[in-house]
Amino acid sequence: MTSSQRNLLLIAAVLAAVQFIVKPLLAWQDDVIVSLALEQGRLERSEQLLANAEAVQQAAGDAQASQQAMLAQFPAATEATLTQIQAQGTIEAVFRKHGLRVEEFSWLTGLQPKNTSLSQLRSKLVVSGAMTDVARAHFELMQSMPTIGQEDIEVRQLNRRGSRGGVRLTVMLNVAVQNSAAQGGASS
Repeated sequence: MTSSQRNLLLIAAVLAAVQFIVKPLLAWQDDVIVSLALEQGRLERSEQLLANAEAVQQAAGDAQASQQAMLAQFPAATEATLTQIQAQGTIEAVFRKHGLRVEEFSWLTGLQPKNTSLSQLRSKLVVSGAMTDVARAHFELMQSMPTIGQEDIEVRQLNRRGSRGGVRLTVMLNVAVQNSAAQGGASS
């Protein structure tokens, strides 16, 4: 074998060593560096949490108190039928107080869970009367029961004789209530 052939074999061996040993070693080192950087970031965040543990616990306690205060605004649903009767009575009373005729009030669903603390009842309400009275009653309902949401609302002019300025309001209401299980969990 000539010296140029030996040099070529030596260069080929060096290139093979670079390709199959050095490059994988460098790739592994890069992976280790990235992994260590991620772990270092996690460690720093954990150290910050530990350093601020008291503030984090205080914030968690404040959030829990705020949640309980917000939940207290919602009526409690101890029994579905009783809850529906009470809510319906309250809603109808607001509209009747303003001299409106309640044409229909129907519950579209029973209690449906929204999350671990709240459930909702869906209803359809149809009332008729003077537009100003409908507006006043609707405004009063939204102020007196802010936990009620409106899914859909429709106002139509009445075409009957003697109903000048009369309208028919159809509104789909979502009545949010506390789950009875959430009440037990809140008091413990």
